[in-house]
Amino acid sequence: MPRQSLARVNSYLLECNANHEGAFATSIASDAILDEAHRAMADFYNAASAEEIVFGNNMTTLTFHISRSLSARLAGRR
Repeated sequence: MPRQSLARVNSYLLECNANHEGAFATSIASDAILDEAHRAMADFYNAASAEEIVFGNNMTTLTFHISRSLSARLAGRR
């Protein structure tokens, strides 16, 4: 992992790691960082909006969730 990325992750974990959408200052700071990351990735991938960007635990988990969603749609169970 690049040192700059490691430094950002370390800073996040030490300074504002909190549940999202909470009323605490750490929650608000965490939400702001996540919003910034969504906007940066949307810009990087030339997405229409930041709402198109989804973060997950890892690629295996994301693939599992996508496959379940697709199979439900194919079976007609939105």
